[in-house]
Amino acid sequence: MRVKLLIAALTIATTCLMNLNRAAAGGLSFQTVTLSGQAAPGAPGRIFSFYYPPAISNSGRVAFAGWLTGVTSNDEGLWSGLPGAIQLVAREGSAAPGTSAAFANGWLFPRVNSSGVVAFSAALGAGANSSNNTGIWAGLPGALSLVARAGNAAPGTPAGVVFSGGMQNWLMLNDAGQVVFRANLTGPDVTTANDAGIWAGAPGALQLVAREGDTAPGTAGVFDLFNYQFEAYPVPVMNAAGEVVFSGHYTGGRGIWRWSGGVLELVALTNSNAPGTGALFEYLFDPWMNASGQVVFKASLMGDGVDFTNNSGVWTGVPGDVEMVVRKGDPAPGTSGQYLVGASDNVGMTSIDDGGHITFLSSLMDGDGASVPGGGGIWQYGGLGLRAGGGSAVVLYGTPAPGLPGVNFSSVNEFGPHPAANIPFPAYLSGAGVNGDNDQSYWLKDVGSSPRLIVREGDLFDVGGGVMRNIGQINTSIQAYQGPGYTSNRQMVIGLSFWGGTSGIFTANIPPPPIPGDTDGDGDIDDDDYNAFTDAFGSNTGDPNYDPDADMDGDGDVDCADLRLFRDAWPSPPFPPFSQCRPTLGSGGLQPPTQPAATTP
Repeated sequence: MRVKLLIAALTIATTCLMNLNRAAAGGLSFQTVTLSGQAAPGAPGRIFSFYYPPAISNSGRVAFAGWLTGVTSNDEGLWSGLPGAIQLVAREGSAAPGTSAAFANGWLFPRVNSSGVVAFSAALGAGANSSNNTGIWAGLPGALSLVARAGNAAPGTPAGVVFSGGMQNWLMLNDAGQVVFRANLTGPDVTTANDAGIWAGAPGALQLVAREGDTAPGTAGVFDLFNYQFEAYPVPVMNAAGEVVFSGHYTGGRGIWRWSGGVLELVALTNSNAPGTGALFEYLFDPWMNASGQVVFKASLMGDGVDFTNNSGVWTGVPGDVEMVVRKGDPAPGTSGQYLVGASDNVGMTSIDDGGHITFLSSLMDGDGASVPGGGGIWQYGGLGLRAGGGSAVVLYGTPAPGLPGVNFSSVNEFGPHPAANIPFPAYLSGAGVNGDNDQSYWLKDVGSSPRLIVREGDLFDVGGGVMRNIGQINTSIQAYQGPGYTSNRQMVIGLSFWGGTSGIFTANIPPPPIPGDTDGDGDIDDDDYNAFTDAFGSNTGDPNYDPDADMDGDGDVDCADLRLFRDAWPSPPFPPFSQCRPTLGSGGLQPPTQPAATTP
């Protein structure tokens, strides 16, 4: 029995090291931000014990909430900075700037921008009471400013009206240092009909975006029901230009509005025509917005011709110009099924990036409207004119996981917004050798390339200085409320828990995808690449000659199918002879053509 366990352990270790070597060979690298057991900056004599999911900015700065060992009354804090230069931002029990009170807790989902400004909401303890014990702060570590606090005047409201709370559940920050949040109100003439609103702007320059009881543009009614303190809707979303989009109720239904340049405009409204259909919007869900102010949202439908096979979809556009992306029942590219496109969703799960690409998660149904067991995936559509241009599958359930022979994607977890057409996504795996200790994984999908494995549960991971630990759990910033986890500079922040109970936060630096056929990685395709391909031909992931760059279809071996792809990438005819794939009796090979094929056979 002991021998069997030893053999099993050696097999796992060999596989894990192989995965590490593959990552290193592809240029993927990691930096350690912090590890449990390490000294906590700004907290003399204390060490980290645990972390919440981190956020990252386009400059690679990270922000995270952490817990300390050896203390009880001040064991929580917030840290931020570049790997190797982390600083304490705020700690339970420390003075809260702009107040005479001390921080208590509540900063689970901070934001950080490219300049290093951190924004967060928190509760206050000593020195505060139930009327003024929550607030929002922003600034560089050591130079925080109070943005808003319960009990303080609420900008854009009559004298005497103050914030009363509701600020701890949602916050966004852009690179200009502007924030957006919603909060409740109290004071003169404040009732349940006007006791909540949305504010945006820089500290000291907040503006009221919308308030319950105000006229809802594009309708004959007024806003109501902004006071969902701990639910995903109607969350406000802010882009790089300081524009805000939100969904909300009004007296008459529900709508989506965009605030730009101080002007609030209607994007979509229930009981109005749903573009691309002969139906009406029944309900509107969770909008997202890119840097250009383009909005994407899901909606359910009602009216003539609407049934359970076509009663929801995805739409995009700007005020006055909205179009349908897909509708439930549309054929799903890459499959024989149709989109199920569930109506409700977490905010940011249907997203639009700065290039206008729309990404969403969907299950599949058959022609009778029945759910396809295990069917689903992520799809992406690009630019305006979306339906005409069609979309493509990013990842499909049941398809091979590249570089993991015999392993398939079984499902995709929730993924969050991303700044470009590169899509990070967590996924569960199934197949050969997959069990509860190694079925969780995290990937990046570049346009035109296969998904790339970043980390996998169970693999050995270098936490720094050559110290290797097995990954027990992957904690990624995948949902919008946790803050961005992937940047336009191809950096990713990941929280990892390891076997034995330790944990850490790491940034991944992900190189651009290789040029197909550029097996030596020098930026072009020539005889050197041909020689490298022939050296790798016939190998698989268990062979020393295996080269993942030669495995162009990512199925774990280098064969004639990869030659087809390599031939297509060859820059000019003639393609060199390759006798291994010539047709032979009893086998199906490939006769190399005298010139590159236009498309992959």
